[in-house]
Amino acid sequence: MKKRHIPLEGTPNFRDLGGYPTRCGRTVRFGKLFRSGVLSALSRTDLEILQSLNIATICDFRRHEEVERDPTRLPAQSPPRIVHIPIDPGSRGSFFEQLASSETEATEEPIDMAGFMVAINRAFALEHHASFKTMLNEIAALDQHSGLLFHCSAGKDRTGFGAALILACLNVDRKIIVEDYLLTGQYFQPDSESERLIEKYAQYGFADVDPMHIRPMLEVRAEYIGEAFRAIDDHYTSIEHYLDLVYGLSSEDLESFRSQLLE
Repeated sequence: MKKRHIPLEGTPNFRDLGGYPTRCGRTVRFGKLFRSGVLSALSRTDLEILQSLNIATICDFRRHEEVERDPTRLPAQSPPRIVHIPIDPGSRGSFFEQLASSETEATEEPIDMAGFMVAINRAFALEHHASFKTMLNEIAALDQHSGLLFHCSAGKDRTGFGAALILACLNVDRKIIVEDYLLTGQYFQPDSESERLIEKYAQYGFADVDPMHIRPMLEVRAEYIGEAFRAIDDHYTSIEHYLDLVYGLSSEDLESFRSQLLE
């Protein structure tokens, strides 16, 4: 039986999007679309597994400095082509400077990190369509024997919206899309990631931040991805209307996309 989660030592949140049912009675194909976190710590065994998946293209949503800090490790033989699509919603630098400042000044009410994550997901839906359109174009260009992997640093937020967008295009029910988003919580542990995040943003004075105050950033909550859908509902009459006006995907385009990725 095919499994959605692919346990890799170096990137535990690696999953196949296959197996989800659609509202039209079909199922997302296994072996075509994969999502994960950073690929810089893959073991030799991980690389062998990655090689076996026939992934032709990797869409990397990380910012340039993230890529430089944690370069992708790939199989030496026929490595996938990397398409760099940097996505940086909002001004993270300014935000973390404010957060660090609020911590050192011992304010009674720390910055609302959960609210920040809600805002990020709204921005994904309304402001970053050019980036996610590039991902959809790369998927459409796949041949029948090849797969595509998309990822960011944790495989949680940028990747989470990317997965939600793909599944929406494939006519998967919204409840199932949210369940896929929340599945990250089983493989990505916030507490173990706190140190990495504090070190990552040390340049903004982040070393002084209480790890518990940043924990909402490391979690997946239904309200986060829910805000992306709420933004779509606020501005468009349906998901099809959104995909048409924002992504230029007509009903014929969506049917072609589904023929490629559904069984």
